[in-house]
Amino acid sequence: MKNLIAVFFLLFSSFYHQAHTAVQTYTFSQICDAHLWLITNNQFTECNFESIEFMGETFDLVLVNKSVQTDQNDIITSGERYLFLGDPTEEVSFFPDMEGGDVVNGSLDFGPLTNIWYEQYQVGEEWPSDPVSTSYLTTNFIGLEFQVGNNVHYGWLSYNYDQGGSGQIFEIVELAIENIPNFPIQVNSQVSTFNGEYDISGRSFIDQNSDGVYDPGEPTIATCSFDISNSAINFIDYNTTSPYILNLDENTYDLSINYDPTIWVPTTSTTANITLNSGNPSVPDLNFGFIPNGIVASLNGNISPQSARCNEIRTHTISVQNTGNVESNGYLAYEIDDLCSFPGTNGIDSIVGNTAFFSWTDLGFGSIQNFYLDLQMPSTAFIGEELDFSLDLYNSSGVYLGGNDIYLEVSCAYDPNDKTEFNGYTDNGFILPGDELEYLIRFQNTGNDTAYNVFLIDDLSPLLDWDSFEAQSASHPYESFILEDGRLYVGFDDIFLPDSTTNEPESNGFFKFTINCLDGLPPWTLIENNTEIYFDFNPPILTNTTINTVFECEGLSEFSIEETYCSGEEMIAYSEQEYIENYSWKIDGFEFSTDSILDSVFLPTGNYWVSLTTVNPLCTASDSLPINVVDPPLADAGTDTSYCSLFGNLFAELSGGSGEWTGPSQVSFSSTTDANASIIASAIGDYVLHWTVNNGVCSATDSVAITFYEEPWVEIQQIGLDLLANTFASGPFQWYLNGVLIDGATEEIYTPVETGNYSVTVVGLGNCLGQSNELFFSQIGLDSLSDPSFSISPNPFEYHTVIQFQNLNGNKMNLELLDEQGRIIREYDIINNEILIEREGLSSGIYFLKLKTSDSKILLGKKLIIE
Repeated sequence: MKNLIAVFFLLFSSFYHQAHTAVQTYTFSQICDAHLWLITNNQFTECNFESIEFMGETFDLVLVNKSVQTDQNDIITSGERYLFLGDPTEEVSFFPDMEGGDVVNGSLDFGPLTNIWYEQYQVGEEWPSDPVSTSYLTTNFIGLEFQVGNNVHYGWLSYNYDQGGSGQIFEIVELAIENIPNFPIQVNSQVSTFNGEYDISGRSFIDQNSDGVYDPGEPTIATCSFDISNSAINFIDYNTTSPYILNLDENTYDLSINYDPTIWVPTTSTTANITLNSGNPSVPDLNFGFIPNGIVASLNGNISPQSARCNEIRTHTISVQNTGNVESNGYLAYEIDDLCSFPGTNGIDSIVGNTAFFSWTDLGFGSIQNFYLDLQMPSTAFIGEELDFSLDLYNSSGVYLGGNDIYLEVSCAYDPNDKTEFNGYTDNGFILPGDELEYLIRFQNTGNDTAYNVFLIDDLSPLLDWDSFEAQSASHPYESFILEDGRLYVGFDDIFLPDSTTNEPESNGFFKFTINCLDGLPPWTLIENNTEIYFDFNPPILTNTTINTVFECEGLSEFSIEETYCSGEEMIAYSEQEYIENYSWKIDGFEFSTDSILDSVFLPTGNYWVSLTTVNPLCTASDSLPINVVDPPLADAGTDTSYCSLFGNLFAELSGGSGEWTGPSQVSFSSTTDANASIIASAIGDYVLHWTVNNGVCSATDSVAITFYEEPWVEIQQIGLDLLANTFASGPFQWYLNGVLIDGATEEIYTPVETGNYSVTVVGLGNCLGQSNELFFSQIGLDSLSDPSFSISPNPFEYHTVIQFQNLNGNKMNLELLDEQGRIIREYDIINNEILIEREGLSSGIYFLKLKTSDSKILLGKKLIIE
């Protein structure tokens, strides 16, 4: 069995050049077949094997026991065991100077050995009575040391071992390695990593003498990026004034440096074709020279805030990058939200109102300078409020060179390791196809010791244009690159980030970048993104998931409105679309409203165009619809009138369209659609009726007042030689003899002068005319007549009254009680000379008593009042 360490040496050497120093614990899944891969925090299944095939070579696993000693009770007193990966054709040998048990930096040290795994039995452990036939599992601890270049690595392995029976290792449980880099890239027999054993190095610089050669002292351009072919990484970005270094595997590469031709003119080739192999392991001084393309003063400003945690002092990092080709001197103005305040002035040049000012000098090409501003956040009373922060950049002469804004929501609980996307609109993160997204990854060391190295892994969505990636700013020097499968790696080497309990402000860091989403994405496509944050070799912290949604601008300005209106009718239009910030309603080009509803508009007859323009941060959309305003129909319900009965007729006008009568329930129509309908009322009174005409577009209504009166009741009573018109009406009166008008007889009482049939008319309410019955009057025998009469006491009365009769002369008579409308309420037969009238069932008011003969001749009438 050959050299077990060789397998892991191959694995770890592929990681090594990604650098970082600390202890990272990994767990290994099955080691069997032709695969070896790295997985954190995974559960394993049994995998028995006798050999391992890796990188095209086959290694046997050899287990050798050496001097295991037990006492008479089979308790181990001493012993050692060795495992080898080796070539089965070679003899297994022991190293005479190897002695286990020494602990160095938390691992077992074997001095110069680079190929031995070691496990020592613990004294006191029971040894099986029959180790050949007895099968049980033990978890063994093995130390490891190996060397890569000039660097020595220590580590340990724990594995489950079938101590009896098969004698096989079937499960690797845990591997911890010191001085192994912090990028856990998946490895199998097909892998080709960026971090190879060969390298290319150099710098991008300002070629001050334009000779195409880097001369010591010539300024370095701090920011540079490369495109690389034939590599798992097709793009790498640096932000450092130190030389770049690319560690690659054996291969031939096409390398090209990216630059902005509007700012820089190259003095060297910007591409290179390089073959790396054992004969050419390193290509140093691959330098790229540039001279300015004119004078371009350009700055890029970024705001990287801590979350707006209520009641706390939070730090905003303001990054200014010189994106021009001349050194920059200038200043920035940072205006904070009114709800925030400055707890102090440390590091601030000056404060005017809500604005803090910072300045810089001699900011180099591509260099980034960070300014730190502590701000007091609002109280819990403002939770959920949006805070607005604004950044403006100026050169030393006060010329404006750009700016940036950022909005934060006040929160009262947060995760210090998070991810935010700033360019999305609303909580849905709405964007348009091809839009630029701006991500901020924040991290904080919340442990209890310094983090030597921090790295970020971001699996970029395939819905993003990876080639558009641009690093914007960071809290510390960094290196970043994107693998061909879209994984973004950002490394902060030697960051030495203190823990939050030691130095809370300095325990924070960030990385900000921009990247475009793909063109042509369909509406409502979701783009999700999160980041793994690694502190040294600890398990990753997964940030929250940011969400962006591709917005649909089409239909944003759609609205609802009727096609036709009548002149004078209110026109109403409304929009039900969401996510609109501004509205503009126009009619024939003139703005009428800036609300979501267009109302209170009354237009004369004519044709019009109604348009709506809607705006949000993503879209401006407009839509127009035609409307027609026509003349309204004519509705004429006729003139107010009255009737002296419960019957009447209507006389309305109808011009175009259809009409309909409506009114109170006491009025019935012969036809509700006939302009000249007849009507019947169930009771006298005043009624308002409505005539509505509709032409199919709009309607018009007119009203008419109808009053129904009852003909006044009147009857003639003979009193001696006089005739009395008994009635509630006030007159005027008119008397007739034998149907012929008696000239001048217009009073309530008339004294006849001749025998004949007399009648009387009276005018009541509404000029309604009442007609009495005829009464025959004769002058003959009047002297012999004694007038019947009656008296009422009391009158008025409240509970009852007594009617007493005189001069009835034995004649059979009756008494009628009538209400004000002349309706008979009660009738009494007169049997003796006295009648008691009880009030029961009678309401207060004026009544009338009539004394009649058996042949209905009226003899006398009197008023009766009930209180």
